[in-house]
Amino acid sequence: MKKIILAGFGYLGKFIEQQADFNNKKVLYKLSRNPDKYRSVFGKHVEVDFDKEKFDIREMLDGSTIIYMAPPNKDKDKDPRLENFLNNTKKSNIEKIIYISTSGVYGDCGGSYVTEDAELKPLTSRAKKRVIAEKMIMKYSTVNNTNYVILRVPGIYGLGRLPLSKIREREPLIIKDECKITNLINVEDLARIVWRVIKDKIKNEIINVSDGTPITSTEYYLKIYDELEIEYPPFIKMEEAGKYYSKERMSFMSESRILDTTKMNRLFGDCIKYSNISDGIRRSLS
Repeated sequence: MKKIILAGFGYLGKFIEQQADFNNKKVLYKLSRNPDKYRSVFGKHVEVDFDKEKFDIREMLDGSTIIYMAPPNKDKDKDPRLENFLNNTKKSNIEKIIYISTSGVYGDCGGSYVTEDAELKPLTSRAKKRVIAEKMIMKYSTVNNTNYVILRVPGIYGLGRLPLSKIREREPLIIKDECKITNLINVEDLARIVWRVIKDKIKNEIINVSDGTPITSTEYYLKIYDELEIEYPPFIKMEEAGKYYSKERMSFMSESRILDTTKMNRLFGDCIKYSNISDGIRRSLS
């Protein structure tokens, strides 16, 4: 029986679970600190705190594929949460670890295309921690003879994750000419990609994933306004944005790149259903 471990079960995990084929000799374990937040009828929920130095999940790991989705600790250097997890799974017979990383590891590329071989130049603390985490995954896999796949993921949107509160508040948008290009992916498409990585013999790869349709933050918001059929908010210059946006959002807005998804398209391009972001937004509003 194939074991699938959703480590750090949360928003993405819920959609991975929804697409699971339980008639194909699989058992799904969902690991998180809060078993009630995303409770559902499928899978087996196991309450685990990855921040604790010791925990025992070895019984469920034999022959398993792990999808690790827990974010790094915000208040600590590096990623001790992932380090604890890996330390507690040593010498287990794990088939594959799929790590959900971020495209933020590339930093600001001035709107250029970036392949998986591009130099990593993370600017933010969270992106720097992801670079450290990727190296930890690869070292762990080498030492423990385990396969890995690292997915470098851009902004995730979907049902329950649209910026509707900002739209209700009519938060100003940066004028189009000054807004930098970014990448997005619908959570359902990302979940489909994860299942393909589980099912196919893909191993020891780093893969950029996105919907293949680069877009500015302002364009993204305007498409949501269009779907809601409401009037656009005020527009501002980039130099004014700091008055309205959080530091985290400003750091995101300062980076510009286009993910080269050639490898993704070759391996599982048919997983992308929402390359037209308006279709993805419409689905997310449903």
